[in-house]
Amino acid sequence: DHWDEVEGWLALGATPRRATLDLARRAVHDALVPALDQTRTTGLVVLPGAFVGAIFGGVSPLEAGRFQIVVLGAILAAGAVSAALVTLWSGSVPTRPRRPV
Repeated sequence: DHWDEVEGWLALGATPRRATLDLARRAVHDALVPALDQTRTTGLVVLPGAFVGAIFGGVSPLEAGRFQIVVLGAILAAGAVSAALVTLWSGSVPTRPRRPV
């Protein structure tokens, strides 16, 4: 969908990495949307399993909440790192895909 944008950057003398930088940022952002939504709704809509399990295990609610925040942060960090690495490693596509006839 954005090949014209990439080709425009390349025509202006940008490197392939710079030409696809905006697309890479959008891809990383879109990859993080589910984890961000899960983090936003935690405690308001659903009680997470780690929180409930810690409560049933006899931990205080405050300590269970701290534990759940660490778990959600780890999930978000893992998603961010993996999305960034996949985007970085996949690099730019060297050729324009064929359009259906």
